[in-house]
Amino acid sequence: MDRFCNTITAYTSGVTAAASDEIPFGPYAGGVVHIPAAEGVTTITWYSAEKMGGTYLAAYDEDGVAVTQTVSHTKAYAIPAALYGSRALKAVASAGTASTLLITLKA
Repeated sequence: MDRFCNTITAYTSGVTAAASDEIPFGPYAGGVVHIPAAEGVTTITWYSAEKMGGTYLAAYDEDGVAVTQTVSHTKAYAIPAALYGSRALKAVASAGTASTLLITLKA
């Protein structure tokens, strides 16, 4: 079985949702966030929208807990399962630390 994968390079994770790039997540079933060396991001807070260019809202899981991840450079992290079903995503970096992320999406 061959799975379709798409890598978005030079993805900007800004310190606000407005400063972060959109991730077209709708047609995908998951993905991985790769934190390159020398990036200073330590926390990612996820935002979701009903469509690309839509209104981004802070994402929460089924228990009402904000979808955040503690991350570190030179590591790769699965996109949280609570985000599956989102049409568009934004990954917002910890305050004061805009970063470039590599995201691989899989169908």
